Amino acid sequence: MVDNTFIEITKENFKEFSFYSDFLKKCNRQEFLKSQIPFYSAVKSFPRILCYLASLIHNSEDRFKIIENIWEEHGQGEVTHFHTYTFNQFLITITRKNYEFFSNPKIENWISGWFDKNNVYDVAINLAAIEYLYALISSEISEYCKNNKIVQKHYRKHSVIDWDHGKDLLDLALKYTNKNHEDVIDDFTSMQQEFINVYKSMVVITEKDIQHISKEPISFYYLREDSNITTSMVNMMDNIVVIGSGGESVM
Repeated sequence: MVDNTFIEITKENFKEFSFYSDFLKKCNRQEFLKSQIPFYSAVKSFPRILCYLASLIHNSEDRFKIIENIWEEHGQGEVTHFHTYTFNQFLITITRKNYEFFSNPKIENWISGWFDKNNVYDVAINLAAIEYLYALISSEISEYCKNNKIVQKHYRKHSVIDWDHGKDLLDLALKYTNKNHEDVIDDFTSMQQEFINVYKSMVVITEKDIQHISKEPISFYYLREDSNITTSMVNMMDNIVVIGSGGESVM
């Protein structure tokens, strides 16, 4: 019953992912690629954080479940099944050629935060929240890829296996804490909200967005007269440059 509770929480939190669903409806392949490339850092770092978690666990039986997850991340010994490999192949498939990696500061800071935690509960509840949410994210992206003839197995696989890995991590977290149920739920929800905010930073402006903006009437005092537009932009994007006149910028 505990697992069902966290599954339902995840489904509810996933409703906030609609911003990326909207992005998927209007982006082209190159825009989708630019959105996904920086996430490669997270894919590379996930096996490392699992190893870090395993190092914190003194009980061999508890540690074994994490080792199973690590083994899965490494393709159960098959290099071409490493999750880093399948994600790299996924990116190559989108662009149909090699791509140039670039980082996203929001993602890099998020990853650094994983390793700042120094006890089993804090690491495990964070990773459990990520795994549960990533299962739904993977399902959505996998469906997008299917509809756009992008052949990949990375997201298709994660849409299935991450539920089980998430449950193992959740069970571990619950075993290593004295927190009450409500506090654990708050931690879980907070971690998922952080993940969602990371994905918000991955949305790039699309050609369709620009076409829409180009049809809007432009005024020198546009932002000053309608601050709702600025507020909306801030909610959508993390990196905004605002040019104002005479110190009148609303930022």
